[in-house]
Amino acid sequence: WGETLADFETNHSAAVLVDNAYSTSRSLLVTAEELSRPNRQKPAVEESFSACLIIMDDNAHLIEWLAYHYLALPLKRLIVAVDPRSTTSPSAILERWQGRIEITVWSDLDFMPPHKMSAHTQEMGPDALTQLYLRRQLEFYSRCMARLKYEGRTWVAVVDTDEYIQPNAHSNDHYA
Repeated sequence: WGETLADFETNHSAAVLVDNAYSTSRSLLVTAEELSRPNRQKPAVEESFSACLIIMDDNAHLIEWLAYHYLALPLKRLIVAVDPRSTTSPSAILERWQGRIEITVWSDLDFMPPHKMSAHTQEMGPDALTQLYLRRQLEFYSRCMARLKYEGRTWVAVVDTDEYIQPNAHSNDHYA
C-alpha cells in the first residue's frame, strides 16, 4: 500500500467530496488534480489544529479525546469516518462540540471508490478483511488530508482516539 498522498493524487483521478460541516447535503465534487492547483486552494486560515479520525465504537474514548485536543492544541477542525461495522453512533457526542469545533462526519460513500463498496457486502476471509480495512484507511486519510489542504488548514493529525498529542511548551525556546 506504499502510496503517499501525492502518489495517490497523481495515480487516481479520484473525486474528493466538498460538503458543508455536519451536513448530509453534498454540494460540490472537487478532483484531486483541482485540489493541487494553487488557485483552487482557499487562503490559509488562522493557524490551528485539525484531525482525521476513524472510529468504531469508541464513544467512551471520544469524549475525553475531543476535550483534551480542544483545550490542549486547540482542535478546531475534525473529519470523522465511522466504521460501517460500528454498533454505536458518535453523533450525540459530536453535537456537543458544535460551535467550538467544525466537525464533518463521512460515511464510506464519501471517500471509498464505488467499486470498493461492494466488498462490504461479501463474505470475506480474514486476509481479505484486513486488506479492505487497510484500503479503507488509506482512502479516508488521503481524502481527508486533501480536503483539509483545500481548506487551507495548517496542522493536521492522523490519529486514533487512544492517541494523544502533547504540545512541547519549550519547542520555540531556541528561537528566542
